[in-house]
Amino acid sequence: MAEVKKVKNKIFHRNMFFSAKPAAGGVVSLICGGAAVALLIICVCLSYGMGGQAGRLVGSLALTAFIVSGFGIYFGFRGFKEEGKAYLPCRIGVIFCGCVCAFVVALFVIGV
Repeated sequence: MAEVKKVKNKIFHRNMFFSAKPAAGGVVSLICGGAAVALLIICVCLSYGMGGQAGRLVGSLALTAFIVSGFGIYFGFRGFKEEGKAYLPCRIGVIFCGCVCAFVVALFVIGV
């Protein structure tokens, strides 16, 4: 294991240091990913509740989820440009939003 020591809100790991605060773009990316997943869950519940007859409503909510996850990817990549921050939320947010985008595109291609 590599040595890790903390000194006044900074974490030193080998020759690199990271601030204890996460990048703001990564936090926004995680929020966008959570909102997109919530919209997809609402889509599934509405479709089930209306017996599959909620075409335009579910489609518009899924498209909104796709757009929100696209913004999440954008803000996640912008978070990587912030100097001296922890980039773990950026990585998680970009991967999470990318999975949501791929899921929505797969739904539209399949035509479910």
